Amino acid sequence: MGDIWCYGIDEQNEKMAMLSIVIFEKELWGKGIANEATKTFIKEVFNKFDIEKIGAFTYSNNYGSKGLLKKVGFLEIETFVENGIESKYFEIKDNKL
Repeated sequence: MGDIWCYGIDEQNEKMAMLSIVIFEKELWGKGIANEATKTFIKEVFNKFDIEKIGAFTYSNNYGSKGLLKKVGFLEIETFVENGIESKYFEIKDNKL
């Protein structure tokens, strides 16, 4: 159905991790599954690791991902262009949950 994971977990210097979530089945999009999975997963990551924030990247035209990140409490930090594609960077801090 999909995957959710953190990578680049840094408990020493930056005290952060990066989030990745994918729902493969298009017919499951828009049903709140990613929303619930992300909320639960983020709480677990903050409880398990000594980090203060989680970051996430998405393409600017990925309205589903941007909506999900905002819905669960991520804040848009930066817009940038890489290889001609506009992307957004989001963060959530531990105290947001």
